[in-house]
Amino acid sequence: MRRRLLPAVLACAVAVGAFGYRFLSAELTDDDYQFLAIGRQVQEFGEWPLRDLVEEGDPLHNVASAALLGVFGYRLAGEVFFDLALLALAAAVAFLVARDVSGSIAVSLAAVALGVLMSPRLYDYPKAVFPMLGLWGCLRYIHRPTAMHAAILGALTGVAFLFRHDLGFYLGVAASVTWVSLKLATGTAPLGTVRAYVIALALFVVPYLAYVQVLGGIPAYAAASQRFIEREVGRSDDPLPTFAFDLSRPALERSPGFPVKIRWAASADESMRVERERRYQLADGTQDDGRTWNYKLRDHRFENIRAIVNDPQIEDTANIDRTDPATAGHSLVDRLRRTLRTPPSVAVAPGVLSRNNGIAWLYYLFMALPYVVLAICVLPVLRRQPAPDSWMRIAPVVGLSAIAGPFWLRGNMYENSRLADLALPSAVLGAWLLAMAFRHRRPAIRNVLAVCAVAIFIATTGAVAAFANVRRGVDDSLAVLNRKVLSEEIDRQMAWLLASPPPLSLLSTATGMRGAAEYLQRCTAPSDRVFVYGFYPEVLFFSGRASAADRAVVLRGFWTRDAEQRRTIAALSKGPAPLALIDVETAGGASPDRFLDPTLAILDTYLSQHYREAGTTGFGGSSNLTFRVLVDRRRMPTGTYEPLSLPCFAAAG
Repeated sequence: MRRRLLPAVLACAVAVGAFGYRFLSAELTDDDYQFLAIGRQVQEFGEWPLRDLVEEGDPLHNVASAALLGVFGYRLAGEVFFDLALLALAAAVAFLVARDVSGSIAVSLAAVALGVLMSPRLYDYPKAVFPMLGLWGCLRYIHRPTAMHAAILGALTGVAFLFRHDLGFYLGVAASVTWVSLKLATGTAPLGTVRAYVIALALFVVPYLAYVQVLGGIPAYAAASQRFIEREVGRSDDPLPTFAFDLSRPALERSPGFPVKIRWAASADESMRVERERRYQLADGTQDDGRTWNYKLRDHRFENIRAIVNDPQIEDTANIDRTDPATAGHSLVDRLRRTLRTPPSVAVAPGVLSRNNGIAWLYYLFMALPYVVLAICVLPVLRRQPAPDSWMRIAPVVGLSAIAGPFWLRGNMYENSRLADLALPSAVLGAWLLAMAFRHRRPAIRNVLAVCAVAIFIATTGAVAAFANVRRGVDDSLAVLNRKVLSEEIDRQMAWLLASPPPLSLLSTATGMRGAAEYLQRCTAPSDRVFVYGFYPEVLFFSGRASAADRAVVLRGFWTRDAEQRRTIAALSKGPAPLALIDVETAGGASPDRFLDPTLAILDTYLSQHYREAGTTGFGGSSNLTFRVLVDRRRMPTGTYEPLSLPCFAAAG
């Protein structure tokens, strides 16, 4: 009983720790807002995936967001708490799976801790929780191959398919590997249990496929999904991560540059900026977005940092500790947090131990792990030696990771969180390998393997810290050691989570998103729809306006077939939008002959016939983003939005 109770208690502790670690630093991205915008379109405006909205292969994910908005209202709390809870559940189940395959609680905790620190984005919770639940189902079936356990695995596969179609495929692969492994190990594979799996899977999948067939047909749906996947993969088909070593740099480098961001005031001209860069030792400046620049801060003294913060020519800063030590607390927590926020005075092997190399290390480690484990299991058999006792339990993890890795780890690893998507399956594989290294029969070989395993684990820990900005996460988490600070942090988080409508202060002023949402709130009625061209779902969600198109995000190169464009036009005609916002860069530049890029020629013709240009604006942002504002020719403005001199179609409040 105690042997079963301890892992369960520790799994609960992992879940609580994972939830708390992410809650105190929770943030939402554009992709999160895409699901929220679609969810609100379903919940508030009664439009459903496939029937009214383009479906991109994750129907239940959108419906789940709609349900959360229905329960919690027009606020962010429901989505954030739900996402965090499922990410925490994924970590807890990963610990149980790792402990089952490795037999070691300590190794499993260490490996899963790294997976938690990788911090997958909130909207990616299906990628975290369903592979882990599916692998847990595989292990339950291996321990007891009954029809009940097979049905549970089938149900998990079906629900995963509805959240993301590819997840259903990956769990199907894991289930198939489980049956093959059981057949190889025991010589039997109960057909009754396979039938139970298929029946449970069908109970979830068949109703949705019938829905698809009624609304357009399964072949057309599959073809459209394939085109979407090809376009999405092609858009992020970037070179693989590469190692870059600068051996000319010393092993220890004093006063290394610390990455910071500076947003200069509108009044700061180039000569003034150059003078301030020299004064504050802001080196290697590169323009990030509009008036925002990236630098390496060479002078870490408090006096210099305070001067930067107080400079009237500097509008805002990022990655700079703005706390004044003279007024800050002196408790242990305060000192620890200030230490974390203080740039290091010495860098160790900066030409080798870089974030670039850390990301490359994680990429190739995650891609190699399933094949290394497979080799360790298969090579003894080829030599007519017994395979590791746990080979049958680790086999489903190998199958899932080997299939999912190439699909998930694509594109630019340096600017997104895709590595975090494969963190938990890789943590399970890593736990198994660590346990194997510590348990080799021959002491001499065991010692060598143990040293190598520890070295790899340390290198991986450093890579995770560089990839996931662990300094900030740990800084936020230290609030739990101070009751007053913790209370303040919780109040701060809950304030924006529970606000209804969600506060516009969450949107960036630099990109103009806050200005765009405020304009739509002031100058359109709640029942109005808006056409937005470009990846800006946050504008729709925060403004509370529905998309006039058949999807929340209209982008270049997606859904470009004639029939698909006509479907978008039908949606536009059904609920005419008084305003359309066109991102000039996404459209391929501002052309007097067209509003959209050439891939959407039919849709562009419709806009040209029914809309006229009312102005061009960045909505008060400091970036280079520019939007063409189009107005419906058939509607007369009721006034002018003075801050931007744009037409209004509702009384400005």
